[in-house]
Amino acid sequence: MIIFLGGIHGVGKSFLGAYVAEENYLLYKSASQLIKGEMGKQSWSEKKITGEIEANQEALISAISRLKKNQANLLLDGHFCLMGSDGAIKIIEIDVFKKLGLDAILLLESDSGIIKERLKNRDDVSYTDTFLNEFLLKERHQAILVSEKLNIPLKVLHNPDKEQFNNEIKSILKENI
Repeated sequence: MIIFLGGIHGVGKSFLGAYVAEENYLLYKSASQLIKGEMGKQSWSEKKITGEIEANQEALISAISRLKKNQANLLLDGHFCLMGSDGAIKIIEIDVFKKLGLDAILLLESDSGIIKERLKNRDDVSYTDTFLNEFLLKERHQAILVSEKLNIPLKVLHNPDKEQFNNEIKSILKENI
């Protein structure tokens, strides 16, 4: 089973994902970690901007294909949209998610002010509230589209705490047994 944990940078995917994965016997991997391992290099800047979105997604699909053979349950931390090298928000095509073979989607969201503060503290990058709100909207829109087109259950969580997030993961696992 693959649970896709989506959301823009700074919403808390890594923080919550690593916590619940261990408790629920899930393998936790970030898409960027898998892409870097597959490509043998990091193809994005410190500001999370990439010019190699298509190549990165092919590397991710390849890595997931191998993991599926060896791991029963995976919590995959990733994105529905990325920042391109031109600074624009780029939507990841539905076909990528189809090839990943997802069983469930959890979309994390947060307020732009919280995200802005986290990204400043963590990565020393600054984005406007307008940009972050646009990014959040596009991420949600693409998550909904992927869910509907591929018939994958979607749950949207706004600023969940560890307990709420853990309960949602347990519910997904229970439904997919």
